[in-house]
Amino acid sequence: MVEAVRRYAEVAGPNVADTFEREFDATVRLLLRFPRLGTRGKSGSRSLRLDGFPYTLHYRIDGELIRILAVAH
Repeated sequence: MVEAVRRYAEVAGPNVADTFEREFDATVRLLLRFPRLGTRGKSGSRSLRLDGFPYTLHYRIDGELIRILAVAH
């Protein structure tokens, strides 16, 4: 996540980096409300694509906790 924000800032500018960061935050907030929203994956993981960016948030639901496993390009 941090590397993606840094790369967007370098290549596309700070506005795009900020937009990416806001979209990530919005996706996390959405998952907090609807944890099973993402597509089921292997080993109990789930994935949800970020709007407007070629990144997918991979996560696992552990009881009341959502563990973000990766933000993958």
